[in-house]
Amino acid sequence: MTINEFLEFLEKHLSNYNLFIEKSTEYQLEKNKKRTPKKRWDEKKINRVVNGMWKSSMQVAYDKVKSEVGVPRYDGYEKWTDFIEKNDLLEAINNSISELEFE
Repeated sequence: MTINEFLEFLEKHLSNYNLFIEKSTEYQLEKNKKRTPKKRWDEKKINRVVNGMWKSSMQVAYDKVKSEVGVPRYDGYEKWTDFIEKNDLLEAINNSISELEFE
């Protein structure tokens, strides 16, 4: 599973994915208010940064699964999803997101 496939899987299966996007967007909007008017980011830039925050936050989980499962030639997607289910990774990520605070 590639990082993009992993992110897509999480976006479809995490109940708190939208909560992460909301929290990180609010955080970026607050930071944006503190910038001088000429240096403020537009909505496109904020969305790009929020997506980057999502990807970098989930990179750790991806690397963990990759080190455990590897990148199998056959049935790789199924092996990854089996590992994710057996180790309650979705629940752990959901819990982390609900406790997440940006500073």
